[in-house]
Amino acid sequence: MALVGIIGAALGLALLPIASAVAAQFVVIDSTSPDLPAGAIVEGTRLVSIAEGERVTLVPEDGNTRTIRGPFNGALEDKQEARAKNSGMIQTLAKFIGSDHVRSKPAVVRGGTTAALDEPFLLPIDVGGRFCVRHGSVTLWRPDASEAQTLIVKEFGGQADVMRIPWPAGDDQIAWPARLPPQDGKTYVLGLRGGARARQIHVVLLNGGAPTTAHEIARLADHECFRQARSLLQTLLPGD
Repeated sequence: MALVGIIGAALGLALLPIASAVAAQFVVIDSTSPDLPAGAIVEGTRLVSIAEGERVTLVPEDGNTRTIRGPFNGALEDKQEARAKNSGMIQTLAKFIGSDHVRSKPAVVRGGTTAALDEPFLLPIDVGGRFCVRHGSVTLWRPDASEAQTLIVKEFGGQADVMRIPWPAGDDQIAWPARLPPQDGKTYVLGLRGGARARQIHVVLLNGGAPTTAHEIARLADHECFRQARSLLQTLLPGD
């Protein structure tokens, strides 16, 4: 039995370097190359070919975006290094990039045009749905700041009174009322008195920050805050 144990331990030690040598992974977030479609996960040691005139934007495990413009032939990483397994950001991002949530278009109106939010954590009162907010910092936004209005905020189904907050003319942003702090998993009704119908916002409260924009996108997607994740993704894509 002792000999078997010694042999088993030796085999285990022999396998350690193999187990820890994990090739870096990249997720394609934007591509004009048919061989490397958006959402694909690419091993760093894999030989890839990008033709002249094509470009591929990738995110590695550290979250720092990289765009390669063709012609390019070779590996994304020149050697396989021993590294810890990634936190799952690559897989989460790949799943999101390849989903219908990215292919659909955001419906947020600013200045009379439909566009993605410039600031994903700025909460628009005219768009309902699921929304991720950062703890201790929630700012509301309205598309038309030409007139003074009254903001109405109430917890959906809650017993707290309706909050009415003056919103001065010329200000398109206002802080969420401190007397009714947003709570994780709660739904709130927001609107302007005398304005269009109020919207329901389901709040997902995030604690702390993400190390990179790519990690933040993955976190938002993981919490099903797809509109915000899609908006933030636009900031990583290269201009034509």
